[in-house]
Amino acid sequence: MARGYGLSRSGEAPAHDSPGAPFRPRRNLALRAMPIERFVWTLHAEQKRAERLLDRVGVERAVRNGHPNRQINRGRADWLIHGLLVDGRRVEVVYDYPYGADHAAALIVSVWDL
Repeated sequence: MARGYGLSRSGEAPAHDSPGAPFRPRRNLALRAMPIERFVWTLHAEQKRAERLLDRVGVERAVRNGHPNRQINRGRADWLIHGLLVDGRRVEVVYDYPYGADHAAALIVSVWDL
């Protein structure tokens, strides 16, 4: 499990932008695109998704489709993708990949529609 990204006792990923979150340098930036099989959502990302009425599966599909063309994110998450949902809405998603040592999982940090 990645340092600073442990799940809470309830099994939820921590809020990613909490003031006490430790600084974590970028890792594995040279990884080639590998398929993402599982997603873990931070509490913040889940809240933003729900507020914006974004489909969870659609957001995850956008990350999978955009992953080979991802951009380095300058914020706390490693990667940024721009995607299109089935309903035609455009979204941006910031996420960490891999999630800890699990190269089949990604941690969705935040999502918003454009």
